[in-house]
Parts: sequence; structure tokens; C-alpha cells
Amino acid sequence: MTSVDQNSLRKLVEVQLLRLEGNALQDCMDRLGRELRPRDYQRMRAAGPKGDTKNDGYRPKARVFFAAHATRGERMDKTKAKIRSDLDRHLASMITRRRAWFS
Repeated sequence: MTSVDQNSLRKLVEVQLLRLEGNALQDCMDRLGRELRPRDYQRMRAAGPKGDTKNDGYRPKARVFFAAHATRGERMDKTKAKIRSDLDRHLASMITRRRAWFS
């Protein structure tokens, strides 16, 4: 087996990630999360009419939420706007749930 330098390996992974779209990207990120944090990563899926509330993964010990977004070739400003919108929607859903828990 030949050794691969870190830069070449990074490029190979980058090319593979760019080929992924939609659920395939989310599935890949879930596998990565479980590999990197096997005892502290939970994949999130749609639960009822509210969907996944823009939360694709969660690390309970660290209290960190993750979201995966496949760009589908859109412009950078649209990608940034989508990510900001998803974050705002996720935070709003968390505030609503927190109020329900403590009321």
C-alpha cells in the first residue's frame, strides 16, 4: 500500500463530498459524527409535522447541534442565506420547546 500525503487525502475527500447531494450528504455526515464521537452523537430525523426542526445531528454531552446542507450548485450568497434561515428556524423551535417545558 502506498502512503498518501495529507494534502492529497484532503483533496480526495473534498472531491467525494462535493459529489454528494441531499440525503446522501446527510447520511455521510451522520457516519462521520458517529465515527468521531461514537458515544456522543445522535442523528436526528423528522419527527411529525414539524420535521427535524433544522437539526440533523446532536451531541448531548457537548450540547451541540449540527446541520448538513448540500448546495446543489447554488451561489454562495444563497447558500449563506439558507444556512442563516435554517439556524434562525432551529433557534426559534428551541425557544418554543423550552417555553413549553418550563410553563
